[in-house]
Amino acid sequence: EFPENHVDLILNLNTSIGYKKNDLKNLLRNSYTSLKKGGILIIDLMNPAFFYKNFEEQMIFNFKDYEVNQTIKINKIYNSIVSTWDVYKNNEYSKDLSRELKFKLYTTNDIICSSLYYNFTLSNISFYGDMKGNEFHENSPRLIVKITK
Repeated sequence: EFPENHVDLILNLNTSIGYKKNDLKNLLRNSYTSLKKGGILIIDLMNPAFFYKNFEEQMIFNFKDYEVNQTIKINKIYNSIVSTWDVYKNNEYSKDLSRELKFKLYTTNDIICSSLYYNFTLSNISFYGDMKGNEFHENSPRLIVKITK
């Protein structure tokens, strides 16, 4: 944790939240406490609408002696995803290398509601569709959030 009112900028990049319960709320709470007045929080997320339009339910990746079968299951009601990675080495299933990832996709509504709960002001929340600052819309690949304290 950082001292209160001490930080000018907080970057949360590459969809690094969504894997643990309450991670958005924890990020916002800690950011609000740590940011100076006028400090900025940037959150880089996957745009759920773009993901739903473009994801492939099943993908196979091959490299060297390995094959990875990725299966994605989505729950649009909760904006949650389960991604299963079954790994085979020389055509033998490897339990040690296989994984299941569960994560949540956050919407603009999730961001607004959680931000207001932690005392950020609605007029200080901006959404962008990419890191170049282009307008956010349904077809934007990313959901970039800028929140100023």
